[in-house]
Amino acid sequence: MSDRSRFGTGYFLGIELTTTINLLGRDLEYEETEPSGLIKHQRMCLARGGPLAENLFYYPGVDVGCGHCSDQIWSYLSYHPEDREPYLDDEGEIDWEAIQSELETGGGMATYAFHTDRGESLTCDNCRNRFRVVDERVSLYHANAGGATIPPAVPGGRDSEDLHGHLCDPCMAWFRSRLVAGRIVK
Repeated sequence: MSDRSRFGTGYFLGIELTTTINLLGRDLEYEETEPSGLIKHQRMCLARGGPLAENLFYYPGVDVGCGHCSDQIWSYLSYHPEDREPYLDDEGEIDWEAIQSELETGGGMATYAFHTDRGESLTCDNCRNRFRVVDERVSLYHANAGGATIPPAVPGGRDSEDLHGHLCDPCMAWFRSRLVAGRIVK
């Protein structure tokens, strides 16, 4: 199971928009750097003002308490009705605790739901590079603004309290390396 601790985004005011978070690990000259999509997104969130800057956190991995993540799991589990049966309680409602337990122990259909053996290729929301992933739990993140609305990272989306996407391994490693006391710093 991927680390489910949240990344406090902190203030990116000290991080230049041209900071290279990755380009698949290549050593780059300064002129070759490209903007980080998530840093630009955080700047856009900060520009809205209010309590948002303090409330916005990125969570790596799957959280079945999150409506989007749990809907995604349930959708994958819907291929065959018998796959869903172990995750229903006596009243026929979804037992999210059973799904969360299975994700943490690494077995069963809930884990398979995020195992992308379909040859999936994703686009990193930070560096925009395409990458392949075996287990989506290690690349998935969601951001939550603690009751405030946040603008979509992708133009044309709608404002929401939650934002979801994927990070390639180098970008996820960069985020983790910049954490100091739960805040991302330069």
